[in-house]
Amino acid sequence: MSKKRAVTGIIIVIILIPVVIIALALQNPPWANDPPFINIEMAISNFILSHFDVVDIPGGQSLNSVSNLTYPKLKLLEAGKIKVFTGIEIANKAYKRPIDTKNYFIVAIIEPDDVEGKAYKERRRVIQAVDDLAVKGKINAIVEATASDTARANSWGLKETERLRNAGVIRCVVFDGGHHIGTLPLEPDILLVPTIYYAGQPSASHWYTRDTVPLGKLQKVLNREKNGSVIARFPRDGLPVKNPSGMAGLARQAILDIAKKACPERNRRNVHNKTTATFRRRPIPLTNYGEIGIRETSLFISMDVDPYASKDAAISRIASEVKRREGRGKKIKHVYLGLTFGTSKFPFRSKKVDYSMDDLEKSLNKRLPCKVTIMSEPVSTWDIYLGRIGL
Repeated sequence: MSKKRAVTGIIIVIILIPVVIIALALQNPPWANDPPFINIEMAISNFILSHFDVVDIPGGQSLNSVSNLTYPKLKLLEAGKIKVFTGIEIANKAYKRPIDTKNYFIVAIIEPDDVEGKAYKERRRVIQAVDDLAVKGKINAIVEATASDTARANSWGLKETERLRNAGVIRCVVFDGGHHIGTLPLEPDILLVPTIYYAGQPSASHWYTRDTVPLGKLQKVLNREKNGSVIARFPRDGLPVKNPSGMAGLARQAILDIAKKACPERNRRNVHNKTTATFRRRPIPLTNYGEIGIRETSLFISMDVDPYASKDAAISRIASEVKRREGRGKKIKHVYLGLTFGTSKFPFRSKKVDYSMDDLEKSLNKRLPCKVTIMSEPVSTWDIYLGRIGL
């Protein structure tokens, strides 16, 4: 083989490999769930999270809802002595030995593949099995993605999260866009946020779902609504997240960081079997037990909006949904919207929405009797990347 052909081959490989990796990461194709790809993702996640602290807890937040994080459990976390089980393993009882809760910190991962594309009854079976084991003290933390988080958006899901709360189980949710706004009233203990800068602001962003949420706006809403969820952010770039190693590793770093801030080492040296700090949970103040999006006089909604429809059509659709969801509780005074404007069409940039979210918000506030805040922007991580290179 000539030198010229060799150089050409090397150049093609150098270009092709990143393109393939990006295509797989952005599009999440069916074959990404095959064992070879899963194993590669897990190996990358495990290496990064074992060698680098990537999680940041901004703004002096503290976890005010953990009740069973004992000093021995904290030391197990620090030493990396973790056992990870998936939702399917637990639901199907695929583990063969009793769970060793004495020598390991136990994390249950309900990853997308455990529940996505399955009937609601099956989703519920998987989640219920994890929750049942957790309230028995066999699981210390649960980490969820979109499919299981949204499956809890009903009266059954509220009861389940209250069971976990009462048992002192730490519940983490990968918050990667506006499609999680509707379940914020369930108050996950920790929001694991893949973060990218958009319009100069750190923002929660999904690879291809177009509903990026500025973290400054999210934090203001949590504070205003007295929501105890902690924002734990990590870089969106370069880290495969939704696999057991990724989800468990991020939760470990977040819990450690929060626990150490809540109870510094000098106050933990002689704690032994006592809790690292005293935390008390409060009930979720919902006005209508069957409508998870309502929290006292505020309404949280996640919904899809046609990116090709006009602004007037979007206003009508959103207004109709708000009226439908107001429920029978107190008069709604504030509505928070997580709007998803379709998905990115790799390798091309998706069509831009013809109006700004500020204009849409102003129009909705004129039409509806309550205050409306739009939490998301109609872009995905892929859109943001293309925008950076002028496309």
